[in-house]
Amino acid sequence: MSLEEDARAAALANTNITNLIASRFYPDEAPQEAERPLVIYQQIASQGERTLSGFHAERRAQYQWRLVCDSYEQIVQLKAAVKQLSGTGYGSIAKIDIDDGPDGFDFETKRYTKIMSVYLTK
Repeated sequence: MSLEEDARAAALANTNITNLIASRFYPDEAPQEAERPLVIYQQIASQGERTLSGFHAERRAQYQWRLVCDSYEQIVQLKAAVKQLSGTGYGSIAKIDIDDGPDGFDFETKRYTKIMSVYLTK
């Protein structure tokens, strides 16, 4: 599996996360009709392992996970559940590191958001 697939599997293996989002963990954007809470992820950067012939295999990748919820209580619970992944490994991932990012609120849709930076090390 790729780092991305293992990160998704790690999130969905955590019962505290799946109790909130079920399997609503989407790349790039969520379907318009998707229920909330949910997580949208996208890769920000990756770093390969240097070899004599140049870069070889991906060793570390940075993702942005955007948590989207209908209430402040949900966003707090989902953020805490996601932070439980920090320091753990899963599949091909040796370590998951998570940094908190900005909170947000969309006045038009009345949705709460949280941006988290997720670093995956092979």
